[in-house]
Amino acid sequence: MERVSDIGEFGLIQRLTRMFLRPPDVVVGAGDDAAIFKLTSGQLVVATCDMLIEEVHFDLGAYSATHAGWRAMTASLSDVAAMGCKPRFATVSIGVPQDAAVLTVEEIFVGLTNAAKEHSAAIVGGDTVKSPEKIVIDVFMIGEPVGSRYLTRSGASDGDVVVVTGYPGRSAAGLEILFSGRAPEGGEEELVRAHVEPYARVEQGLFLAQNESVGAAIDLSDGLAQDLGHICEMSRFGAVIDVEKLPISSHLAQYCERNGRNAPGLCLSGGEDYELLFTVREDNLEALLAGWQEQFDVPATAIGHVTSKREGVRLENPDDIAVNDIAGYDHFRRMKER
Repeated sequence: MERVSDIGEFGLIQRLTRMFLRPPDVVVGAGDDAAIFKLTSGQLVVATCDMLIEEVHFDLGAYSATHAGWRAMTASLSDVAAMGCKPRFATVSIGVPQDAAVLTVEEIFVGLTNAAKEHSAAIVGGDTVKSPEKIVIDVFMIGEPVGSRYLTRSGASDGDVVVVTGYPGRSAAGLEILFSGRAPEGGEEELVRAHVEPYARVEQGLFLAQNESVGAAIDLSDGLAQDLGHICEMSRFGAVIDVEKLPISSHLAQYCERNGRNAPGLCLSGGEDYELLFTVREDNLEALLAGWQEQFDVPATAIGHVTSKREGVRLENPDDIAVNDIAGYDHFRRMKER
C-alpha cells in the first residue's frame, strides 16, 4: 500500500487538489499561496489558512507561547503578502489538551493578536476543541487586493530577474541555536529573533503588486530553492540562482563559520523566513530597486533569472553545495529532517 511518506507533502497536495471543483468565480485556486475568488458583488477576496502543531511547527520548550502565536499568525499574513494583497480578518481555531495551562493558551492569543495588529488585521472568531496530546493552531485569513493587481506563482516570464527580500537562512540558523540548548552568543540573538518573531512583508507585497513589471511572487516558508521551484512549476519555466549573489547576513556568516555550517546552503534550504521571492522584468529592475530603497529598510537582492527550459532550479557557482543543501522542507518525506 502506498504511504504518504512515499509521495511527500507536495505529491499528496497534487492528489487531493485534483478532487477540487473550480467554479467560474474562483480566480486563483489551489496551488498558490492563497485562493482568490469573486463575491456576487464583484469584490475580490483572498483567503488562506495555515495549521501549526506543537512539536512539529513550534516547541514551547524552546521559546514562549507568545512567540508560537506570533509565528502562527505570521504564516497566514505572509501568504496574503505574497499575493500582493492586504490582510483584513482572521479566524483562529485551536485544539488544546484538557490539562494545558490556561495562561499558555492566553499567551498564544497574545502573540496571534499582536502579529495581526502589526498589519491592521483583526481576529474575529474561531473555534476551540479538545486535542488529545498537543496544541494545534489553525489560522484562517481573509484579505483583499488593493487596486486592480495581485500576484501569483504563475506570472514569471522567460528572462525575468529573480529577486529576494531580506536575508534568507537566518530563521533556520535561529532554530538550530534554540535546539542546541546553549545561550546565543556573538550576534546570534538576531538569528533567534528571525525565527521566533518573523515579520510578514505585507507592505512590500502591496508595493510589488502595484508594479506591472513584477511577474510571479511567493513567500519563503519551505526554503528559497524549493519555493523558487514552485514558481518554476506554476509558470512552466526554469530558473538559475547565482550562489555568489545570495544575500548572506553577517550574523549568519559568522554562525556558519563557527559551527562548520554552509551559509549559502542554509540560505537556499532554510525555511520559515517569510521573506518574499519575486520575478521582475530585467528592463525595469533598476527602477524597481530604486523605488524599493526609497520606501523600505529591508534589502531586495537580484540573485538569478528565469529560463525558457523547464529544468527546475539550477545553481551557478555552487562550490561545495550539495543537492541536499537545497532540498527544503517536506512534512512527510522520511529522508528529510526539519
